[in-house]
Amino acid sequence: MRSCSSFVGIVEQVGIEDGLGDVRPLELELKTCDRECARLENEHRGKFVLIRGEEIAAIFDDFQTASGHAARRFKQKPYLIHRIGTEIMGAFMLLDG
Repeated sequence: MRSCSSFVGIVEQVGIEDGLGDVRPLELELKTCDRECARLENEHRGKFVLIRGEEIAAIFDDFQTASGHAARRFKQKPYLIHRIGTEIMGAFMLLDG
């Protein structure tokens, strides 16, 4: 478990191939979350952050808005939606349909 946060979003497990044939679910997004953890907690505690790769794509007040935006913007690419200030328990991707 990560100390920074609870994962809230993304219902089919997804992963990123590391070039060696191993799949690591949302590895880059989780590293980005860890790297930005202190700043996010200081500035946006309780809100929802949308992360794609190394990018903090946006901050939202509620999960529904974050997930709708992510579905439109990223389609079926992996992304992370996280409630800032909670622990990340797992990583899943919301797929529309």
